[in-house]
Amino acid sequence: MSKNFPAGQKLLLLACCAAIGIAAYLAAFAYFYSGMTPWQREQPIDFDAQTGSTKFKAHIDAAAIGGTAFCIGAVAITTVVRLRRTKK
Repeated sequence: MSKNFPAGQKLLLLACCAAIGIAAYLAAFAYFYSGMTPWQREQPIDFDAQTGSTKFKAHIDAAAIGGTAFCIGAVAITTVVRLRRTKK
C-alpha cells in the first residue's frame, strides 16, 4: 500500500489479513488432518527416522493455503477501500 493510507489503516489491514490467513490455515489443517489415519496422526515429524511426512505435508499445504488467503484478503480489502474512496 502506498502513502495514501494512514498507519492506523495499514495496521488494521494487517490484523484483518492475519486473522483471515490464520483461519484459513486452521481450517485447511483440520481438513488434511481428518484425512489421515490414526497411525499417521501419532507419528512424530522426524526426518532422520523418516516418520511424519504426511503430517508435515499437511502443515506445509495448510500454510500455503493460509498465505494465499492472506494475500487475497489484502487485495480484496484494499480494492474495496479504494472503490469506496473514488465514489465519494
